[in-house]
Amino acid sequence: MYKKNARQPDTLDHHAHAPTTREAFGHWRQANDILKRTRLGGSFYLLAWGLCWFFSNRPGAQGLAGVGVTLLFAGLLAARLLHRLPSQASTTRLRRWLFVHWNIVLATAGSWGAVSSWVLWSPDFASSRLIAVVSTIAFGTAMAFTFAMNPRKALAGVGLLCLPAIATLALQGREQLPVVLTLGVYLLFLLLALQRGHAEYHAHTEMAFELLDQRERFRVLSRTDGLTQLGNRFHFNSVLPVLAATARRNRTQLSLAMFDIDWFKRINDTHGHAAGDACLAAFADWMRHTFRRDGDVIVRLGGEEFGVLMPDTPAAQGWHRAEAFRRQVAQTPVAWRDQQIALSTSGGVGVYSPALDPTHDHLVQRVDRALYAAKARGRNQVTVAESTVLAPMVEPLRYPAGQG
Repeated sequence: MYKKNARQPDTLDHHAHAPTTREAFGHWRQANDILKRTRLGGSFYLLAWGLCWFFSNRPGAQGLAGVGVTLLFAGLLAARLLHRLPSQASTTRLRRWLFVHWNIVLATAGSWGAVSSWVLWSPDFASSRLIAVVSTIAFGTAMAFTFAMNPRKALAGVGLLCLPAIATLALQGREQLPVVLTLGVYLLFLLLALQRGHAEYHAHTEMAFELLDQRERFRVLSRTDGLTQLGNRFHFNSVLPVLAATARRNRTQLSLAMFDIDWFKRINDTHGHAAGDACLAAFADWMRHTFRRDGDVIVRLGGEEFGVLMPDTPAAQGWHRAEAFRRQVAQTPVAWRDQQIALSTSGGVGVYSPALDPTHDHLVQRVDRALYAAKARGRNQVTVAESTVLAPMVEPLRYPAGQG
C-alpha cells in the first residue's frame, strides 16, 4: 500500500505513500495534520510561561519553581519534536503514534491549565494574571480550531486548558464573576466551533480519499489490460528497467519469456472475435497458474503476445517453466459454447546480461527474435535467445519440443 523509507519521514504529506484503504487513510491524514500543527505549538506554552514569570511581582522568589515549570514545558516541546512518524503507514502503527502524540498534546494542555490556575491564584503573579488569561484563551482557541479532526481529544484539551482558570477565578468571589461568565460563554463558542470544524474536516478527508482512490484506480487501469486483467505494455516497460537494474546490482539472473498464440487470426476468422477473446482470457489464466511464483510479472504485450519476467531465475529454469507452460497450452483446449478450440503457443526465452544488453530493450529484442525463430521453425515450441547458454545438464532441452 505504501513504500518503506530508509529514513523515518518528517511528514507523510505526499500521496505517493498514502494508504489506499479508507480507515488507514483517515489515520494517515490525521497523523500528518497533527504533526504539522504541533510543530510550533509547544514553544508558545514555553513563551507564555516565560512572560508570566518575567512580569510577576517577584520573579526571583519563584526561581526554583520557575526553572521547574520551564523545564516541564521544554520537555513537552522536545517530546513533540522528537516523536517521529512511523516509517510504515499501517493502521496499527498510526493508531499507536496518534495515541502517544495526543497524550503529549493533552499533557501540555493539562500542564498549562495547572500553571495558569497557579498564576491566577498566587498574589506573587498579580501583575501576570492578564497574560495567563489571554494565553489560556489563545491556547483554547487553537485547540478547538486546529485539532478538530478528533473532537473528543480536542474537547478534553480545551477543558484541561480552560476549566482550571475558570474555576480559580470563580473561587475569588463576585469581583471575578464578569470574567468567569465571559470565559464560560467563550468556552461554549469553542465547543460549537469544534463541532463544526470536525464536520468540515471529516468531509474534506472523505473528499481527499475519494480523489486518491479515483487516482489509484486510473493508475491501475493505465497499467492493466482490460480483457485479461494482466499488466499491459506500459506496465511492462515500467517494471523491466527496475528488475534489470536490481539484477545487475545484486548479480542475479533475470529471465524473460515471451509467448505468441499460434494461428490466432485463424481462430478469430473461424470462430469469431468473441471466441478469440475467450482464448486470450484462458491463455492469461494459464499463465497465472504456471507463473505464480512471488516476483513473477505477467503482462499482455499486445494482441496475442504475452510476456513474463522471472527474477532470480537462471536460463535453464526459465526454459523449463516456459516449456511447461507450452505443454499446458497444447494439452488444454478452450471450451467455447459447444466447441473445444485447440491452442498452441510459440515462445522465446532469454536472460538479461549487462554484457549483451547495454539497455533492457536489447533483452526484449533478443527474446523477440527467439520467439519468431520458434514460429519460423514450425510453431508450438520454445526457443532460447541467442547468446543465452543453458546449463550442460539440460543440453538436450535446447531442441524444440516435439521435434526430438
